[in-house]
Amino acid sequence: MKDKLRILFLEDFFSFLGGTEYNNYNLLTGLKQRGHEIMVCVGEKPSFDTWPSLIREQGIPFYSSNQPYSDTPDREAERAFIKEQAGELIRQWRPDLIFAHPPGKLLIAYLECFPQNRTPIVAMEYTVPAENTKRWYQPELPEILKRIAAFIAKCGAAEQGLRSFFGYDGPIYRIPNLVAGGPETEPELQGELLSVGCVARLSPEKGIGFLLGAWRSVTDAIPKATLHLYGHGLYEAYYRSLSEFLEIRDRVIFEGTFPPVTGIAEIAKRHRVFVQPSLFESVPNSMIELMLRKKAFVATRAGGIPELLNPEKGEGILIRPGSTEELAEALLTLLNDGERANQIAETSYRSVLKRYDYQTTIRAYESAFLDVVKRGRATEL
Repeated sequence: MKDKLRILFLEDFFSFLGGTEYNNYNLLTGLKQRGHEIMVCVGEKPSFDTWPSLIREQGIPFYSSNQPYSDTPDREAERAFIKEQAGELIRQWRPDLIFAHPPGKLLIAYLECFPQNRTPIVAMEYTVPAENTKRWYQPELPEILKRIAAFIAKCGAAEQGLRSFFGYDGPIYRIPNLVAGGPETEPELQGELLSVGCVARLSPEKGIGFLLGAWRSVTDAIPKATLHLYGHGLYEAYYRSLSEFLEIRDRVIFEGTFPPVTGIAEIAKRHRVFVQPSLFESVPNSMIELMLRKKAFVATRAGGIPELLNPEKGEGILIRPGSTEELAEALLTLLNDGERANQIAETSYRSVLKRYDYQTTIRAYESAFLDVVKRGRATEL
């Protein structure tokens, strides 16, 4: 078997500045650097050209639908994209492997258009599969599980969800988040203590609503404290209105989007404390990147976050998802105790530095892909 592959990335979207896109960008560029051929097909028209430009700069073909992203189960746009453009390109290119993260509308549309597909498919979980996250997966996903040769899970919680909730019985490779890493030299402790950062998409699952509720309590105790939201999303107008209603509008700064790849380093310079209020998660890339830059976190016990951050080892503070009272109390604990925030930042930095290495993780993906192609496990329904 050849050790250099042609890998087709089938993606639902490549616009948001989120962990899914960042992980996929790091993966496709890392695999390209290791000599594999990559092609990217995206089922939406990117809302801005940041990721397509970065990908094409790497000499990687990037094709996308001319229809905007739609958060509905309908797949007409994706079917049209496959039938009118991508399908013929894929046939001519003849990939050795298909990678889908998430295993969403474009993958299912592809299988509908090519029911006799024999190319092995590797899918990656989008978030921890469970009752409260099932709407984030296509309703038809359970029906095509036998056509997926293997899954990649970023944490134990995701692997367990794939087994228990979806009933997937194929191979699952546990591979950690793929982050480019922190500074080349050990970072310094820096940033304002009373200025808290949150890097998250502005949507309900990220828990921004209950964060704003907690922030009202924080500012009652520390009027000078400010919350900085880095991200974008369809709910931004709602959260702005909510901050007005809670009378904290001047204490909440909507920072908007930031440059992918390099932007996280600039954000890290501004704050000593960060918050991750997600209601459900896998493992957030932004948390790892910021911990690699010595940042203290308050986060929820959601999905794989407890596997990343262990409060018993002094790596941060965990609270129940959705508890404004616990979140406010935890934030006030750090804002009133800069020394403890610094200790958490140092401890979490040492922890993630041992566990997340870019080249090691790329090789783990490469090994999994080569293994799947070798086994050739592409099964028809």
